[in-house]
Amino acid sequence: NTGGLSGKLTFGEGTQVTVIS
Repeated sequence: NTGGLSGKLTFGEGTQVTVIS
């Protein structure tokens, strides 16, 4: 991501983590 970590990132299998920077 060119805008840093923003929005939802998927980790592992089907695990959604919302990262707000």
